[in-house]
Amino acid sequence: MGDSKERRKIQNRLNQRASRRRKAILSSHGPGSSTRKWTVYVAPSQETATSLRLNHNPTEGENDTATVHFCYLSLETRQLVLNLLHDRVNRGIITHALSSELLLPVTQWNIIRAMSTNATTMGLTVALLAGDIISPFNTCGPVRATLPPSLQPTYLQKSIIHHPWIDLCAVSSVRDALLRNLHLYSEDELCEDLFKGSSDSTQPTGLLTWGEAWDPSGYEISEKMFRKWGWLWRECPEVIWSTNYWRLQRGEETLVISD
Repeated sequence: MGDSKERRKIQNRLNQRASRRRKAILSSHGPGSSTRKWTVYVAPSQETATSLRLNHNPTEGENDTATVHFCYLSLETRQLVLNLLHDRVNRGIITHALSSELLLPVTQWNIIRAMSTNATTMGLTVALLAGDIISPFNTCGPVRATLPPSLQPTYLQKSIIHHPWIDLCAVSSVRDALLRNLHLYSEDELCEDLFKGSSDSTQPTGLLTWGEAWDPSGYEISEKMFRKWGWLWRECPEVIWSTNYWRLQRGEETLVISD
């Protein structure tokens, strides 16, 4: 009886998320729409690596900024975007003229690529992740031995029904913290803060990664993310350690969880 009640509760949550996603996709096509997660905002007037010249012909009344839903692009187009960014960065390094405007696109692409890489390792596709599915760790038998240790599921991942976006982070304590506190946060709000670029900031504002997608020591949380979601990071000592490692490399002060 308890299991049936819990499953109905989970299904209701999934249905609500699906409804929000449909509304978000519809509203994102209209003028004046707000910034959304997993969306790349392309300003044709800006000479940045994300200024991909797509066949976009704005209609009258549409604003100057085109939106490209990166995860809904074809595999070939996504690779093209990443290659363009890679080439632009390399040219900047060679010519000693690396624009600071590239910092935000690079950090945003890094985390998107890391999540995509881990999804592929788990046998998940973008199409599957876009739907309201249950994590394969909730439905499958033994976990494939090819998964790196950092992506092996924890007890909570196997016992709490959830969407697999949580499984993509290589830091196990972050995954467990997200699962333990499912009732305390809005998944939409958290995903926006983790993965989107902020239009009103000159610094990275979400989750960053500087190494291999599966390596927990390569992950960093921005100071803005640390301040806003401090209660969550209390349960994630590994990501605080790796964050401070990367901050020290840049000569920045470490972040400290207050008592």
